[in-house]
Amino acid sequence: MCRELQQALRERAPELACLYTLEKAAAACGASQDELLQIIVELIPLVCTSPEGIGCRLTLGEKTFSWGACDATGAMFSADITVRGRKAGQLQAFRTDAYAEGDGPFTHAEKHLIRMVASWTGNTIESRMAGPLDSESDNRLAQIVYSNPIATFVIDARHLTTHWNRACENLTGVKAAEVIGTGKHWMAFYAHEQPVLADLMVDQVPEEEIIEHYGGKAHRSAIMDGAYEVEFFFPDLGTNGKWVYFTASPLKTMRGEVVGAIETLQDVTQRKEAEEELRCELAGLEQELKGRFRFESIIGKSNSMQKMYALLNDLTETDTTVLIRGESGTGKELVAKALHYSGHRAARPLITVNCSALTESLLASELFGHIKGAFTGAVKDKVGRFELAEGGTILLDEIGDIPPGMQIKLLRILQEKEFERVGESTTRRADVRVLAATNRNLAELVRTGAFREDLYYRLKVVEVTIPPLRERRDDIPLLLDHFITLFNEKHKKRIRRVAHEVIDVFMKYAWPGNVRELEHALEHACILCHGSVIMLSHLPAELLETPARVPPAVAAHTHAAGHVLQALRQAGWNKAKAARLLSVSRPTLYRLIDRYSLKEPPEQV
Repeated sequence: MCRELQQALRERAPELACLYTLEKAAAACGASQDELLQIIVELIPLVCTSPEGIGCRLTLGEKTFSWGACDATGAMFSADITVRGRKAGQLQAFRTDAYAEGDGPFTHAEKHLIRMVASWTGNTIESRMAGPLDSESDNRLAQIVYSNPIATFVIDARHLTTHWNRACENLTGVKAAEVIGTGKHWMAFYAHEQPVLADLMVDQVPEEEIIEHYGGKAHRSAIMDGAYEVEFFFPDLGTNGKWVYFTASPLKTMRGEVVGAIETLQDVTQRKEAEEELRCELAGLEQELKGRFRFESIIGKSNSMQKMYALLNDLTETDTTVLIRGESGTGKELVAKALHYSGHRAARPLITVNCSALTESLLASELFGHIKGAFTGAVKDKVGRFELAEGGTILLDEIGDIPPGMQIKLLRILQEKEFERVGESTTRRADVRVLAATNRNLAELVRTGAFREDLYYRLKVVEVTIPPLRERRDDIPLLLDHFITLFNEKHKKRIRRVAHEVIDVFMKYAWPGNVRELEHALEHACILCHGSVIMLSHLPAELLETPARVPPAVAAHTHAAGHVLQALRQAGWNKAKAARLLSVSRPTLYRLIDRYSLKEPPEQV
């Protein structure tokens, strides 16, 4: 028996030596699978009889490794390499020298050796694909990955790709055969090698570095422990790049050792594009609303304000001289600020001069400056407002009150952009945009000779007329909301709204002082209000004691039979609503109904 065992052992010695050498080579080669396969084809001839007449070739997928003469016309013996129960390649041995016919080209021991090496090769590749995970866990993982409709791939502790499912192929366009067993999974996402999220999981990279790697878009998963989620755009993925939402989680042993990582991917390009379209649409709507309800610090949504906004928008990027007309308190200075700060001179000064507050001599000094000794009290040189406004804008407020002598000097600077300081003969240039504001009728002043006609037309290149508040009553609720917000902050209040009866008073009042009067009236009410709602008792007495003051022309237009009937129809013949629309009391509305013999339709009764 011992002799038989010794004989069998002697026969298997080459086979055992070969497998032992391969195991040592596998351990030494580490991650280099190609190097190991090349060692196999070089080792097999060495353990066969007459090695010089043996050639060997190993094919695995699209790769081929060979050694010696591999002549397919000669004698050949082959064995299949099986991975995961499927044929993955073939190991072939070729004999090109002469051999005894009775023994055949390969001995029984050599054939057995070739089969054993082929089997060992398949097992080694399979174990490398599985990494350090045990086979049972790997089988479960493989089932999860390959049955998952979501793109999924797995890498091991050496950053070699072990699993790459069909959904991952469809998403990235990279086939599993191109990456399985390699560390090249990065090429599915980038043009140049760099780590993916799964790699960062394997390397246990600190959280702050993961977040930084993805430009602040990565965050810890709220569902999976130790996992991270990212939504990122990959410009090299697909034809035009893709937005991908991906999650990676480390794979750990029972002892907590990281042995790999699994990553799932979802193409969210369509959703991101839809979000971007919606964002653009909302931005457009927001811009439209901003344009509808305000222009810079000017507030109003009425038709007259819309027309003014359109005109201001055309004037912002020009240097045209503009005449701003409007009653006191309408906001002429706000219009001037809007023109300046929305234009290309916004970074330069906006200088305002009240032309009605100074004598002619003082106004000349104020506008153009003076030199020391130019007049009594001129103890030093002074820079004028036009020089201070260099590169910016100057607002000549109350231009209708400018003295006649100053009108000539102002005409020169408008025409020639030149001026001299008082008491100086040196001509200076002025790169200044001129805006003028007045509450007076300059055309009438020209007719009476109080205002130069040539200056009037130089100022009135474009005229902006601000409508009085009584002509844009629809803007009153907007203005109330705006001022309440300001006064809450200024006076540390928590006022939420204005009572309906207060709004009725505001809507009926004629507001001779326009928006400024409304602002002061509301501030008065805010100071007296200690609750959250402004009531009638908080209003200034004059608003409650003074009847609604509607100009006769407006009243005649508003109270015509057709307008009264239109208001009644618009209010569904609700008398209270119709009275508010007409800005009259209910008794006045009843008198108008009687005067015009207006009858409510039967269906409304």
